[in-house]
Amino acid sequence: MTIKLRPVLKPWQLREATWLRANAGLPWQTPGARGDSDRRVEPLAEVELDGRGLWLTFDVTVLVRAWLAAPADNQGVVIT
Repeated sequence: MTIKLRPVLKPWQLREATWLRANAGLPWQTPGARGDSDRRVEPLAEVELDGRGLWLTFDVTVLVRAWLAAPADNQGVVIT
């Protein structure tokens, strides 16, 4: 199984977000933030899962630097 980390592109609200909506007035393109406009198509990082009870490590240095330069772009990440 491959675990992928993708930055979220669409702004969402913690108290309003659901499987179907990013916030009360904005649906996800595809439920679960799986659409091309919901999250970045190309994963930021991916790790092959080859066992149970493992720690996974993702290098998010480039993404965090981008968020520091433009904090409004920080919508978090989705793990798929």
